Formats: sequence, structure tokens, C-alpha cells
Amino acid sequence: MSDVEHPGNAVLDDTTMKAIKLTAQEAINNILSIQIKSMIETIITGVVDGLSKRIECLELENKSLKSENRILTERLVKVEITLDASEQYSRRNSLRIFGIPETENPNEGTDSVVMNLCNSMGADVSIDESIAPIEPENREGDDLDQSL
Repeated sequence: MSDVEHPGNAVLDDTTMKAIKLTAQEAINNILSIQIKSMIETIITGVVDGLSKRIECLELENKSLKSENRILTERLVKVEITLDASEQYSRRNSLRIFGIPETENPNEGTDSVVMNLCNSMGADVSIDESIAPIEPENREGDDLDQSL
């Protein structure tokens, strides 16, 4: 190739021009590489910081929800215990007697039928209606099944 000549300027041959071009490209590549790495590190740092804050928020929310769940579970257990005790208390005076046929006498009430049954078994039972009167229960069994 030919040498480049300009009046008042130095003459550069092709080899020198190629060397200058290669040096300039390497310098530009190095500068761009450093700037790109810096930009990538800044982006990564921002993303990591954002994710760290989000994780921290989620951990706090998870901790709060676990605490609330524990409290509600404890309350549920207490309510179940109270309900069971209440159900047991409501059944303390309940008694089911099966196998007693209905009488034809409409004047004979449940009280007298139960008292006669207890007396026939020799049980010393009295009815104190101020505590818990004897009330007939809904009928169950074969008679109901046949009417359906």
C-alpha cells in the first residue's frame, strides 16, 4: 500500500496505521468493557437490593400470619372445648328409653309411663319438674321409617 502524505504532516505507512487502528480499537473495547461491567453491576445491585427488600417484607408478613394462625388455632381449641363442655352439660339430664309401646290412653303422659317403668324395676325415682321436666322426644325408629 502507499504511504499517506499530507503537506506539513508526518508520513505514516500502512503498518503504522494498522497499529494505531488496533491500539484505538483495544482502548475503546477496554473502556466499553469497563463501562458495561459497571452498568451490569449497578443493575444487578439494584435488582438484588429490591429482591432483598421484597424478601424481608414477605418474611415479616409470613411471621405475622404464623402468629395470627397460632392465636386463631388456640382460640379454636378453646371454643371446641367450651362447645364440648356445653354439649355435655345440655345432655346431663337426657335419657332415651327405647321399646316402650305407645298407650291407647291419651291422658297418660310421658311422666307416668317413665315413672311406672322405673317403679317396676325397683328404682327410687321422683320427678322434680323445677329441675328438668320429662319431655317426649321426637319419635325415631320403624314407625317413622314406614311413614316415609
